[in-house]
Amino acid sequence: MSIPRSLEELIGECGVKKGFDVESAIERHSWASKFLSDLNQRRLDDEITALKFLVLTKSLDEANNNAKRYNSELFLEAGRRFFHEDSETIICLNNDKLFEKISEAVRRVKGEITEVTSEDITLMAKAREDFNLTINGLEPLYLSFVKRQPTSGIACLLSIL
Repeated sequence: MSIPRSLEELIGECGVKKGFDVESAIERHSWASKFLSDLNQRRLDDEITALKFLVLTKSLDEANNNAKRYNSELFLEAGRRFFHEDSETIICLNNDKLFEKISEAVRRVKGEITEVTSEDITLMAKAREDFNLTINGLEPLYLSFVKRQPTSGIACLLSIL
């Protein structure tokens, strides 16, 4: 398997299955697992949290027009893991108001056992695009990780041509 050239490509290849086991999804993908190990070795806890958040919520993007129950469960899982005040893995967003809106939506959905709305999904999608998670966070770290990986002789020759 060749290394994904962008963070988005890497995340897209780490499909989270039912049960929302983000850790297993990352471990099953050889490059995501290596990237996670790299982040762990460097003790970049916020970036590890960001990676797990992006992998988990990628399924929410793809499930946008699918089953409402799946969206609700996935939205609540992301909320429990990354937006709940008692969580050990609170996500660090650049936009505090967005964080609060998502936290409120999670409390509303959880408390009233209502369906997740399209606005809720849009909020989570905006969080995925947050400057702290991508441009200022994981994207440059991932590109640096990619550059440090050894290339095969054939790839080297092809790059010269």
